[in-house]
Amino acid sequence: MTENENFKNLKHLYNRAGFGLHYSELQKLCRTKLNKVVSDMIEKAKVDMPLTTIAPDHIKSVMLKNAGLTKKEGLSPEQLKERQKHLVSLNKQLKNLNTEWVFRMMDTDSPLREKMTLFWNNHFACREEGNPYFAQVLNNIQRKNALGDFKILLIEVSKSASMLNFLNNQQNKKGRPNENFARELMELFTLGRGNYSEKDIKESARAFTGWSHDAAGNFEFNPKNHDNGIKAFFGKEGNFSGEDIIDMILQKPEAAIFIARKAYRFFVNDVPNETHVQELGNHFFKNKYNISALMNKMFTSEWFYAPENTGNKIKSPVELIVGLSRQFNVTYKRQEIILQLQRGLGQTLFYPPNVAGWAGGRNWIDSSSLMLRLTIPSQILNDSSLNFSAKTDPDDENIVAMKQMDDAALEAKKGSSRIEINWEKFWAEFPEDYTIQQIADYILQCKPSSQLNEIIKNSVDKKNTIIKTVCTPEYQLC
Repeated sequence: MTENENFKNLKHLYNRAGFGLHYSELQKLCRTKLNKVVSDMIEKAKVDMPLTTIAPDHIKSVMLKNAGLTKKEGLSPEQLKERQKHLVSLNKQLKNLNTEWVFRMMDTDSPLREKMTLFWNNHFACREEGNPYFAQVLNNIQRKNALGDFKILLIEVSKSASMLNFLNNQQNKKGRPNENFARELMELFTLGRGNYSEKDIKESARAFTGWSHDAAGNFEFNPKNHDNGIKAFFGKEGNFSGEDIIDMILQKPEAAIFIARKAYRFFVNDVPNETHVQELGNHFFKNKYNISALMNKMFTSEWFYAPENTGNKIKSPVELIVGLSRQFNVTYKRQEIILQLQRGLGQTLFYPPNVAGWAGGRNWIDSSSLMLRLTIPSQILNDSSLNFSAKTDPDDENIVAMKQMDDAALEAKKGSSRIEINWEKFWAEFPEDYTIQQIADYILQCKPSSQLNEIIKNSVDKKNTIIKTVCTPEYQLC
């Protein structure tokens, strides 16, 4: 492989396994063999860097349930005031958690760690309605195990307070089984439809009875609520526990194929090549669900760098914001801007639309969101007032309250610079003799259209031309 080919492949690798890479950094890397770069990238991403925004001692202060203030009606004026106070505290902590993660993605020197956490965060989509600390714990589980043993990741996620609450396993008790968790465990987390029966769901739900958590969010097994009876699962009978069910699921090669397909769609192509998926899944299964082995196989396969798999994926809103910010050395002085961007583009971290997560791909684009995506880069790079309506769920009290707080904060702080772009550092990344065409070609992952080439050809203002480049449909792809 020539140095130019290696440069091109590494650029693609860092767009998919991270959020892009500065030209100078890529120039240094392209002298190293691709397999070595992948290996080093994976090893570096294994280092655990937990989020620490919310301290454990804040748990009780944000639990409306403990305060008896979950209902909206029938409360006294004093109780309503106390409820609002709790909501403000909860929203502030959730906002801080959200922006800590986004800023981590923007600043990290290990982008694969954050990209894998983003992948698992959507794979195990979960809304923590009552306690942001539980959401932080779940995110840290996902990042700690992001490139480790999938079985350990699956068990720890399943036992987290956030997931137990979100999928109602707190209500899963002997004689009154709740099937929500058991169903999603197989449908969305491990096997996919067609690889289990309704009876398997009902019987496995009994195995997870008694799985709950204490007030601090620690996993708790309650034997009084557990069904010790014989269960029939996947054609076998026994007094199965929840851990037994997970073991039996992972004994099926279909589980490895399912995870491989999800990873393929996230990192490679929205339309899976089933031959490549089978290749990845078999490798994953053979390596006993070692996630590092799966990702190493993917990132070192020739087909990962094939033309049909480059410059063809629509960036998620978070990938768009983070990638733009890293490329242009953007500093946000107001955390409210980060939240406003997420809501406006339709992806607010820690608020997935449902248990299936964000669908991704072409679902990111519709008639209104495309125009917004094409104008936001200009608004950021020109530090102009962000002017758009955020997409919110009117029934979601927490996120609506958070939006109102952020809008009020932005209004109060108008008149001062809220964004800084280090243009000097951006230009310094490229060789002095580089033309605007070459710089534009680098920041895009697909070929510029003839219309964009004409704009670049007639350029008289370098900065304005680059801003126009990132406001094109081509920049939406990676």
